[in-house]
Amino acid sequence: MFKQPQGFNACFTSEMADRLAFYGLVSCIIILLTTTFGKSSDFSYKFYGELTGLGFITPVLGGILADRYYHRLPAVIIGLLFIVVGNICIIPMHFQLMLFGIACIVIGIGLMKPNDVSLVGMLYPPMSTAKEKGITIFYLGMNTGAILGPFILGLAFYFMHEYRIFFIFTVFILLMALLLFYKHYQSFKRISQPKQDLRKHVFSTPGFVCLALTLAGLTYFILRDIQVFNGVFGTMLIFVVLYLAYLLYQSQQQERMNITFVLILCFFSIAYFASSVQTSGALVIFSQLYAAKHLRMHLPVEWVASIEPLSIIFLGPLLIRFTAKRQGSRVNININIMLWKIAIALFVTGIAYFLFYMATCFLNFGFVFTMIVLGNILIGLGELLITTTLFSTISNFISEKHRGFFMSLYMLSIAISSYLGSLLTALVVGTDKGTSSLSNYPHLFLAFASITLGVGVFFMVVMPQLRNRMQLRELG
Repeated sequence: MFKQPQGFNACFTSEMADRLAFYGLVSCIIILLTTTFGKSSDFSYKFYGELTGLGFITPVLGGILADRYYHRLPAVIIGLLFIVVGNICIIPMHFQLMLFGIACIVIGIGLMKPNDVSLVGMLYPPMSTAKEKGITIFYLGMNTGAILGPFILGLAFYFMHEYRIFFIFTVFILLMALLLFYKHYQSFKRISQPKQDLRKHVFSTPGFVCLALTLAGLTYFILRDIQVFNGVFGTMLIFVVLYLAYLLYQSQQQERMNITFVLILCFFSIAYFASSVQTSGALVIFSQLYAAKHLRMHLPVEWVASIEPLSIIFLGPLLIRFTAKRQGSRVNININIMLWKIAIALFVTGIAYFLFYMATCFLNFGFVFTMIVLGNILIGLGELLITTTLFSTISNFISEKHRGFFMSLYMLSIAISSYLGSLLTALVVGTDKGTSSLSNYPHLFLAFASITLGVGVFFMVVMPQLRNRMQLRELG
């Protein structure tokens, strides 16, 4: 099951290392700002929002640069180098140097993230079931890094009482990923066929490096002012809409149909993530309130946030076997199975929110614990289904010249979903008591359940039309 083409382990390791470094950083950034650098809580939480937001929107630039001007492999390698430099800049624990280091990390993620997964798709034959399996395994690596980052960070602080050890460790892991890309250079050269030697192209493009450094400098100034970030985020959304309109206008009929199909799936993924992104934080706060009020004790409730990625890692191999069984002897992917995955993702996630609703209504400890665990497992299954399907759809239906941009839309859709989910949360729980009262949570989770299940029903209604359109495309 895990035997993959040469070069896959380089993409897998780089993605895992990137997620390990990023989630470790976001886990400690508020503590670093408030304790090591003496910043206020208000500044620290706003900075956290800027960091995560920029991590979602910079892949749009990275995808377009690789699509139109540079190749994917140089973008990935230069992105990894910037992430390495960024982590090195954090090690001295000097505030201005750390800001520049974080700016380098954000730009590095923007260059690497959409192009790494695009390279994975290029390792397999078009429309093959092997590609879908590879993308699923790749996504397991992404979640493994997301779990290991905070875990290793905690171990470093517990035993060494020092965060620097973690950043030194991440530099080592990222350098290993770079070495793997160099080792498998020939594999990527065969699939990419650039106009010039890739090894020379990576190190003879000072313009690309200078551009990335310029973007890092601009990001440094954006990180210092939340108002500037709000303007940048709004401008980026307008740019994405205009760029999509341009792509639709200049595309041929079949390519326009493919782009429309992917955008429809992105719309349903936004509807999915609008609830799931907010639920993770809401569950942690609910667990804290429940433990304080009913158990009269403080519990390490942050474990709630780790159930979902853990369930993705354990469910991934089962999903691969199940999909292979359903595909049978087919060599090419089955569009009907892809659409059913999205439908199942919406329904199981809606059921998960209903389980959380039941947990908030019947406050027995054993019942609450069981509902939270089961609900998070279902959300993990839903995320695994919808994300791998979206990656596979983009890799199979979007031409290589636009693939990096559309891969970046996945991360941008999460950012949009987070914003829409926060508006929904504010609407349901209000602004007076906010999320500080247990009585607000039944309404919140019931609203999430109703919306997600409603979107699932709507998807089932339009699914036959989507299936017929794409099957006609295949015949055409």
